[in-house]
Amino acid sequence: MKAIKETRERFGRFFCRFPEGESAFDVYDRISNFLESLWRDIDINMLHHDRSDDLNLIIVSHGLAIRVFLMKWFKWMVEQFEYLNNVGNCEFRVMQLRWW
Repeated sequence: MKAIKETRERFGRFFCRFPEGESAFDVYDRISNFLESLWRDIDINMLHHDRSDDLNLIIVSHGLAIRVFLMKWFKWMVEQFEYLNNVGNCEFRVMQLRWW
């Protein structure tokens, strides 16, 4: 475990991959694909049928994926990601998109 922590310190939390696991960089690719698919579904009205209605989404995931999602959504740099911590168990975040 000490060697893994040293590697993480050297390369950063975003690029460090634990044995038999994945790095935040790996998760970033999956989140990018998810967001592309989500926006496509929204654009073709796949998620709601009346554009006059508000669209509310609930996205449930684990700590690393949530941090990477926020990074991608807000276009944060790797350096900003390094300062993020996981949300607590059962903790949630509310994001509101305003169109004005």
